[in-house]
Amino acid sequence: FDVELRVAGQPPVRNVISLPIGHDVVSTLLDDDFESDRGWTYPTPSATDGSWQRVDPVGTVGAFGFVAQPENDVGPDPEVTCQVTKNGLPGGAAGAADVDGGSVFLRSPRVGDANSRSMSMFWHGWFYSSNTAADDSYEMALSVDGGSQWRSVLRVADDQARVGGWTEIMSNLSNLIGTDSAANLAVRVEVRDGPLDAGVVEGALDDVLIRSVREECRSFSPATRQP
Repeated sequence: FDVELRVAGQPPVRNVISLPIGHDVVSTLLDDDFESDRGWTYPTPSATDGSWQRVDPVGTVGAFGFVAQPENDVGPDPEVTCQVTKNGLPGGAAGAADVDGGSVFLRSPRVGDANSRSMSMFWHGWFYSSNTAADDSYEMALSVDGGSQWRSVLRVADDQARVGGWTEIMSNLSNLIGTDSAANLAVRVEVRDGPLDAGVVEGALDDVLIRSVREECRSFSPATRQP
């Protein structure tokens, strides 16, 4: 506001007064520890084996003693389940139930906030590949149109594979959303076994949290002028 004070016989005095008219509101759009079914789906895979499952995982050990599939989820007890690329039998070989010959997909339910000013996602991912040909991958992607088109949030290739443990990741979604509406969002994880060489490929996902920040205006009434 520009304020001007006038006194007879004196030059006017002007000043600028700033008043906050809004405040940030944080909303949780998705908070999923996968202990119950909250609407994630499994689009048709191109792989011949290794599709995603929400289960209590059965751990396997791959080459050089690295853990191929986790034995436990991320959360503390009594939490036990997460999403993994197929469970094998206890004591089974690492390659008995992994991803083979293509990609497997895991897709979130639709969430959104049309008035979001910023949006972020916190999640735990797991990727194991015994290959080094860089054609196996784990990719988290975002869609702003409910799933017609996808934008990469993070992609890890087999020559960058994080092996032997869960990785906690924070992703700023605002840059990917840009000027598009954030009212109809979905995320998707793709784990791919490429054709260049044979090997064990596994992926997992747990504890996904998506939050938005929007600005809400406060009501403002100017003071009544005194006579």
